[in-house]
Amino acid sequence: MGLDSVELLVTFEEYFGIGIPDAEAETIFTVQDMVDIIAKHLDITDNSEDLKNHIFQNIKNSTLVNPGIALTDNISAYISPQDHQTWSALEHHLQLNIPRPATKTGIFTPLRDYEWEMITAGQFVDVICAHHFKALTSAANIKSKYEIYIIVMGITADKTGVDYYDILPNKSFTGDFGID
Repeated sequence: MGLDSVELLVTFEEYFGIGIPDAEAETIFTVQDMVDIIAKHLDITDNSEDLKNHIFQNIKNSTLVNPGIALTDNISAYISPQDHQTWSALEHHLQLNIPRPATKTGIFTPLRDYEWEMITAGQFVDVICAHHFKALTSAANIKSKYEIYIIVMGITADKTGVDYYDILPNKSFTGDFGID
């Protein structure tokens, strides 16, 4: 493990109040691996997504998107990052800032491994939750693997600068995020 990955691991250990032995840490390659190991150390087996469902229901209740939207739908069919009025109205309704995706490409824009048009409503909700993990979860009262996932996602984005929309369970810390 390189210095960056050790620093990130220590941040997770401190946040969750756990210790991950070196031998076990060497088996962590993806975001999902990290979630699973943290869940194991916290003895959490609950796979419910209550927080995700709550935020999604609030989005559906906003009248800013079609109430028939499903978590698997592409969010771009309902809202555009360039539609500042709707975006701001949704943030106001949720009382949460929503990170804007990188939608431009070019020499001076950050690298990203996604297309906004392919982001699902579920991923959109994950990003909102991850961006606000400190307000939406309690380190002392983690209830589910989903909460662990959004915390891992939030800490990874905060510590590394990786775009929230790029952080998915199957993504590799070293290969996809460039963390050594």
